[in-house]
Amino acid sequence: MSFSTSLMSLLDTPIAYLAVATACLFIGLASLRRALAPLGPLLRAVTAAVVVTVTTLAALALVAVAAFTS
Repeated sequence: MSFSTSLMSLLDTPIAYLAVATACLFIGLASLRRALAPLGPLLRAVTAAVVVTVTTLAALALVAVAAFTS
């Protein structure tokens, strides 16, 4: 039995496909995590800017409501 024949018979079982798919997913997710790591500080900065904007607008709206209701 040659190596290619034994490899082909191994790939006839669904568990081999699942094992290869699992390995591919782990490698892909690890690479994705490394690729997105530099975006972490940018996402935190954008989140902080959104929080500042929303809270400032809420404060201005409350000041306007207080000014027009008294």
